[in-house]
Amino acid sequence: MAMKKAPAAKASKKPTPAKPATPAAPQSQVAGALATGKLSALDAAAKALGEVRQALNCHQLVETMASQGYWTSPAGLTPAATLFAAISKEVATKGAAASFVNVASGQFVRDRRTVCPEAAPVAASRRCRARRPIGL
Repeated sequence: MAMKKAPAAKASKKPTPAKPATPAAPQSQVAGALATGKLSALDAAAKALGEVRQALNCHQLVETMASQGYWTSPAGLTPAATLFAAISKEVATKGAAASFVNVASGQFVRDRRTVCPEAAPVAASRRCRARRPIGL
């Protein structure tokens, strides 16, 4: 006959010391970035577009951010292309809640109220259409 093993003794848990309280997070990322003095490219672009109150392309936006001292490219070769990709991604993911509005090809504003009413947002691109196979 096989003998049953006795259950192993459970290890007693030691009480863990309470963690010290961490400071509260700032109300927004922009407010926190302003407190530390460093803005991300998107935050700096939003701030610059809010002050300029006109549609700018990314090259003009990078120049404006650098001249006002909000953000400079950390030795990047194509900061305008990087900024364009980041703004486009935010517009695509957040939709109407995005910080930017595309009013013309490559032209962005902070929100719809900063441009004249006849400047409607750009319609969706037609590049997504199904393509014909090559050689037909």
